[in-house]
Amino acid sequence: MVWRRIRNKLGQESSLVAVDDWTPLVLQGGITAVGFTPEPAWYKDPFGVVHLRGYLQGGTGTQFTLPVGARPVASELFGTVLITAAGGATSTVTPCTVSGVSFRPSD
Repeated sequence: MVWRRIRNKLGQESSLVAVDDWTPLVLQGGITAVGFTPEPAWYKDPFGVVHLRGYLQGGTGTQFTLPVGARPVASELFGTVLITAAGGATSTVTPCTVSGVSFRPSD
């Protein structure tokens, strides 16, 4: 999600307005998205916090790798999903969710 300022009819700047701008996760190792859910994706909000969404199933090993600038400072376990400081994500169960995962990245 991206936050932008817009102008009203009088040309005055408004407060920040959210614009949906999720970046799709590149799934690996035979992992697929659960069909009835939003596309697995991530975004960085205006405060620098990374947010994830999506339900994943199947496959083995690394599910996806976050890009530099969107990785946690240290490896963190979010429920059943482990995201490493190198950006790799794995889970101990399938299907699993990354929806609601958020963290401050290393920059």
